[in-house]
Amino acid sequence: MNSLVTHGQVVLLARLLEISPESLAHLERLSAENVADLRERISRVFHDDLAHTFGRVATLAPAAPLRLAARFAQKRVPPRLAGRTIGALGTHHPKRSAALLRFVDPKYAAQVAPHIDPRAVVAIAPIVDPQVVINVAREILNRRDYITAASLIMAAPDMLGDAVCAGEFDDSEAIKAAAYALSPDLANRVLRFVLDNAPERVDAILDHLDAADDDELMIAALSVIARCEPGVAADAVKALLDRGPDLVPKLARFWVEEGYAADVIRVGGVIHPEDRVRVAQTPVINEPDILAKIVETVTRNLDQALWKGLVEILEFMPKPSQVLALEVLSAADPTALQVHGHYLTELGMWLPLLRTVAAQEPEVQSLIGRAWLPFITPRDMRLIRLQLADTGLGEHLGPLLAEIED
Repeated sequence: MNSLVTHGQVVLLARLLEISPESLAHLERLSAENVADLRERISRVFHDDLAHTFGRVATLAPAAPLRLAARFAQKRVPPRLAGRTIGALGTHHPKRSAALLRFVDPKYAAQVAPHIDPRAVVAIAPIVDPQVVINVAREILNRRDYITAASLIMAAPDMLGDAVCAGEFDDSEAIKAAAYALSPDLANRVLRFVLDNAPERVDAILDHLDAADDDELMIAALSVIARCEPGVAADAVKALLDRGPDLVPKLARFWVEEGYAADVIRVGGVIHPEDRVRVAQTPVINEPDILAKIVETVTRNLDQALWKGLVEILEFMPKPSQVLALEVLSAADPTALQVHGHYLTELGMWLPLLRTVAAQEPEVQSLIGRAWLPFITPRDMRLIRLQLADTGLGEHLGPLLAEIED
């Protein structure tokens, strides 16, 4: 669903295989979960093959003084080799590994972290002194290694969630890391907390979005919002809208032009009803080129959340924008229209679309009717007739009905 999350999983796989992420770019067509599953399978084989070699080193762990071992490693052992060793050590002696980290400089630990067996990270992270994990995470963020930070989030979500809520990290940097996390749970929890309890932190994030040309933050903010629970996402959009007249147009233009129209319209399907008009009337959304990109994205995508978002926003757009959107939809691939017709029925979304079409001129209604005719099923027609009977819209939909009724 989310290109940042998928990209992050591809980068992690490339690191494991010691090749460039570009050579695995074709995998970004898969879902993040599929790439993560592939990476985990390869990782298990890879680290299990190394287990004998590094396990022999790990057997020395109980005999080595922790402070001395940490000092030696930081002076003599390259981060990659240290990561492989800690992976084996964490598997055999997780408590001793956790104790060892107390003596490791966070800067060195941040370099080692990308090379540790993920299974060892999951075993060690919950039993390490929380301040050690926070210090390492802060250093990873300082290095702008958001993908490794996201992996750490997945290994210690409660610990790091508490830390982010407490303000231990720069919120903008935490957003960038959360955007790559395979699970949105931490983002949901933290965003809910900040929106409800820390308006000054919300203002600081909005200040950054408003004042800086930080492309990474703008993309990450959308990624996080699009993956949050509907209530959290709706409140986040409200905060953006309440900021003033300039921020949302700036962000919307950037997001659509950079290829993130799918997430924009996905968020449109969960915003508060009273905010739909504000979004629908945003001038940049109604620019023909921008609107056409949004609608074309929906027609090329089988995610029903996008169709829901488009229909709910379209109802409140100015009439010229409605006409353009309906024309683009009419020209879509018939297979896509058939799938979208199914979504309208399953989601109960015929009524808002019928209201939109009822406001159009006869020629536009006829155009829509001819586009719909091949895929409307008897079940769809029954639902449409019920909607018309309940609302009295039928008298405003004559040209459409003339095309689709038997």
